[in-house]
Amino acid sequence: MKTAYEVKMVAYKLRKHWLGIDYDVFFRNCNHFAEEFLRIVLGFSVFPPYVNRITVLEPIFRPFIEPIIAIARYTIPQANNSSPNKA
Repeated sequence: MKTAYEVKMVAYKLRKHWLGIDYDVFFRNCNHFAEEFLRIVLGFSVFPPYVNRITVLEPIFRPFIEPIIAIARYTIPQANNSSPNKA
């Protein structure tokens, strides 16, 4: 079992690899982050396969949402790099 500080450090380390500019609604979304986070914290994956099943719809919806995603990539500010110990 990880301590609260260790869990906080996992989140702090992951944020460097989960930047808003890399977000992808189908292949790199909040479910993928949560899955990786919990896999590191718990030591195993707790996500059933159906959680990210939206990826099968990617070929259908990508052409419609890609212009919106492109605009968002240039308007969403990146997370700051403050220490995990700061409030």
